[in-house]
Amino acid sequence: MTNILSGEKKGIWIVTAEAVLVFILAVLTVHDTNTATGTGYLLYLQLEGLSREGWELAVDAWICLLMVLAAIIPSILYKTDHRGTGLFFMAGTSLLFLVRPDRLLTPFAGGEAIARSEAIYSLLSYLPAWMMTAVIIYALYHLPDTSEKESDSAEICACVSMVFMFLAVVFTRFFEILMFISGYVLLVPMARQIPKVKQGGRILAGTIFFLCSVWKLYSIMAGYHV
Repeated sequence: MTNILSGEKKGIWIVTAEAVLVFILAVLTVHDTNTATGTGYLLYLQLEGLSREGWELAVDAWICLLMVLAAIIPSILYKTDHRGTGLFFMAGTSLLFLVRPDRLLTPFAGGEAIARSEAIYSLLSYLPAWMMTAVIIYALYHLPDTSEKESDSAEICACVSMVFMFLAVVFTRFFEILMFISGYVLLVPMARQIPKVKQGGRILAGTIFFLCSVWKLYSIMAGYHV
């Protein structure tokens, strides 16, 4: 076990393979929820130019592009390697409030807002994941060689995240989108600290995030086929 944890190349392959597997499962989940919620079908009914299957593929491609951008932008900002990108992606998959494909369109297609009571319940259900994310960020920003200024930026992100949670309850039409942004803003500082984590810590964190991501995505897909 010690040899595995100390092998730089082995560590790269482990984290990269886990991230690729999660991404593949995420793409399958996007397509599954897209077809189950009728997102592509809604566009097919409202717009012209593509068949139902064409619109479903367009929705899949658009959401997958958003996933990739959400994963790589912090890595570009903080200049982390592909292992850092993979870890950040798996952390986001397992910890963030994920948005249903149809809820990306509903606010802009005249759809009804969810009830405020439902929004509050969803917010309360998400709070344990938000607090876990905050604890992880706190621990990462107390690693050696972390300046006080860097820690301040993480605290600012946490405050901004709470503002978006409040806005999500106020503007329930955009609830899921605002909740995702709230968690994402909180998580972004993680990308800055990943390079400071030792190789063994990255592998351990990657494995935990991988297992949590797989379980979460599987649960989402299973929920539409009960």
